[in-house]
Amino acid sequence: NKKVIWVLQAPEVGPKLEVQMRKALDNFGNASSVSRDWWSKRMAKVRAFAEEHTQTIQIYDPVDIFCEEIECFSVKDGVTLYRDRDHMSLSAARKIVTRINQQL
Repeated sequence: NKKVIWVLQAPEVGPKLEVQMRKALDNFGNASSVSRDWWSKRMAKVRAFAEEHTQTIQIYDPVDIFCEEIECFSVKDGVTLYRDRDHMSLSAARKIVTRINQQL
């Protein structure tokens, strides 16, 4: 009788996070990572699998925190969304928790 929330994978950062973070300094606090279209295609099978289980678990997809319509970001509005190439930052994790709490 527990409520399970499956948080889907955050978009991949792409190569050289350090370079992207430096670019954000010159780009109004933003640095692109991968395209949203590429990420959507990469996650298609996972999303399909998740949709098959929505009767037993709640699914939360954080893509809107990391991506706009065309591109995804490693740094957005001066906030670093990743702490390294494979892990999101505490700032990004807090945004996810806030949104999940709003939906509960």
